[in-house]
Amino acid sequence: MKRLTKTLLVVSLVSVVLLVAAPTHATYHGRNGRIAFATDTGNSPQVVKSIKQDGSELTGIAWNAFDPNWAPDGTKIVFARFHEGALTVCSIEMSDPDGSEAVDLTGAHPGCDSGPSFTPDGSAIVFIHRCDGCSRQVIWRMDLQGGARARISGVPLHVEVNDPNVSPDGRTIAFQGQRSETRRALFTVKMNGSHLRRITSFALSVGSRIDWAPNGAHVVLTEYQNGGPGNTALIRPDGSRYVQITHYDGDVGAGGAVYSPDGRWLLYRRQNSATGRYAIWKMRPDGSQRTRIRGLAVNVCCLDWGPRPE
Repeated sequence: MKRLTKTLLVVSLVSVVLLVAAPTHATYHGRNGRIAFATDTGNSPQVVKSIKQDGSELTGIAWNAFDPNWAPDGTKIVFARFHEGALTVCSIEMSDPDGSEAVDLTGAHPGCDSGPSFTPDGSAIVFIHRCDGCSRQVIWRMDLQGGARARISGVPLHVEVNDPNVSPDGRTIAFQGQRSETRRALFTVKMNGSHLRRITSFALSVGSRIDWAPNGAHVVLTEYQNGGPGNTALIRPDGSRYVQITHYDGDVGAGGAVYSPDGRWLLYRRQNSATGRYAIWKMRPDGSQRTRIRGLAVNVCCLDWGPRPE
């Protein structure tokens, strides 16, 4: 009888663990597809490229371009493009995954549109806009035809805003706010411009690439505090449970981490400032199973791991 009771107790405990653990992956969505990124040699225009998740099939998507972001269904990609000697300094374009059928969504609007990111339902794009003569960037949104442009109010005017990303439930925007080159923090604001919150200290010096976990439980960021080489960290949207995932020091660092569509991996750039070498790596969200995907001889930025189109 004692053995039966003990067995039932173990089964019950296992059931509880499974019930608690199951939603961790049940809320994730999408199969992992191609990885987009921008390269920059410093002497030539930035180029948006993509690779398969094993690092093969390097494909060019757009020249004079940066800030790629995949559509939620993986059938489209948006990116920002430079324009020299024009009233519109940079615009947002949307294309097929191979760069074909590109459409300029900014059109004749003067200034600079950059940092595009799809809303989770794929119906709109949030982005950064800097008007001619303006000293600060602000967050705007528009539809997939470039219309219905509207500013997201409530964003602080005392910081430079970068990399807006909408939460999986479509209610909240996380973004980097920068006071100076070394004072950068993570902020959140509701889509209607209300409930602005600073989530981290400016001293953390948060990098300009951030991303939501597919289940909305965490935001992944890069911290460069104390002039460090860059390390990956996770934080809850309410500012609690800050956890540093990597602990690089010296010449080697990890930057620009984003989640895989299935939520099981973090993609990041590993750089060595002494050798000038860069590579794209992945790891589990707990920092384990670090795996090199592809090495590159040029600077890599703006990583985004897209879903595989159905």
